[in-house]
Parts: sequence; C-alpha cells; structure tokens
Amino acid sequence: MSHELLLQPEHEADGLRYREEGLEFLACKQRQRWQVAVEREGVVLGVDVVNLADAKARRALVRALRGADEAERALVERVLVGLAVKLSVDWEEHAAWFVQQHDERLAAVQARDEQAEALARTERVAALDESTKPLLEDPALLFLIAEAVAQQGVVGERRNVLMVYLAIASQHLDTPISLVVKGESWQESPCADCLPALPRALPHRSHVRIRAGAHLRHASLQPQDHRLL
Repeated sequence: MSHELLLQPEHEADGLRYREEGLEFLACKQRQRWQVAVEREGVVLGVDVVNLADAKARRALVRALRGADEAERALVERVLVGLAVKLSVDWEEHAAWFVQQHDERLAAVQARDEQAEALARTERVAALDESTKPLLEDPALLFLIAEAVAQQGVVGERRNVLMVYLAIASQHLDTPISLVVKGESWQESPCADCLPALPRALPHRSHVRIRAGAHLRHASLQPQDHRLL
C-alpha cells in the first residue's frame, strides 16, 4: 500500500529539495525543462534534465537509476508525477526566496561596511593630536583659515576661500559637499588662486595633487578615501 506523498519543498541555493521515504529529489529549472537528481543517503542514484509532463521522459529517468530496487523505482515514478503538477508553483516561491536571500546578504554587507566606516571615523577623530583640539574648537577657525590662505598671497577671495575650505572639510561627514568651479577658463575662474593655496593650509594626508597622464595613473594606486584630488 503506497503512502500519500508530502512533496514539501526545501529551499536551497541550488534548487528545491524534496524528501520522500528515504529518497531525496533535488530539482532545478533548466529553461523549459527540469534537472532532477535522485539521491539516497547522499549517494546519487540518477540525474537528468527532463520534461516532467512527458511520461516517456519520466520513465527514462526511472530506468536509468543505479542501485534502486523496484519499490524505490515505483516511488520515484510517483514523485515525478507529483512534481509535474506542483513544481512550477514551488519554483515561483523559490525565486522569491532567492531574491530575499540576496537582499538580506546585500543588506548585511552594507551594514558591515557602514559599521566599519563608523569605526574608522571614530578612530580618525580619536587620533587627533591634543594640540589640534583647541584650534578645532576655536570659534574663529574660519577666520584663521582665511588668514592662513591670505598669507599665501591670495587676496580678495575670502568668500571663495571659505566656501572651498568647507567643501574640502566636509569629506569626513556622512554627506560630503560637492563643489563645481565654473568660469570661462581655469585661469579666469573665481577659485583659480584660492584652490591651489588651500591645500597648504590643510594636513598633507587630506589631499592628493595630481596632473594628467602618468601622475593620474600613479594616484589611482593610492587610497583616495576622504581625500581631495
């Protein structure tokens, strides 16, 4: 007397697994057909890509089983018939499960990256020398920056100097500022004088000075995180 089949799918990265009376069936969609592997205790008895709606194809898989007795062959035939009815529906659920697993892995990676970035930011702040804290906490910090740039010979560009400095300093924030310098030419742009002078007022590791060609290729090999190019 044969028992009623359960055919409860188990989602795996390689497909759907079904367990019935000591045998396991791993199914994976291959275009319009299905790859079905029949296993017993980890040993593959047979595997083939078949059209489950085709009785002849199902029987061919059953005949090709290695080491299976008559009862097992009869069970495989019944399972294949059952899969022909429900496997397409189960596969739609599997596709949704696969997307969910991918999204969860991606979210975990993003969370890990954000945590690492937050830790790195904390370490950067903690690494600040004690002597810099009075300057950073000084309410006149922007005035001191403008004066430092003016000492480089830049005059009449106080507003642009401070605007560019704030854009550069924002590189350590979660949402750094993007700045576009516009002019008829670089020499005539409002930042032509202040931009080259500003890096002299900043820590050396905060920026990279490059030109086109070999200098650009060399700079691409260096870490550019939180640095001005």
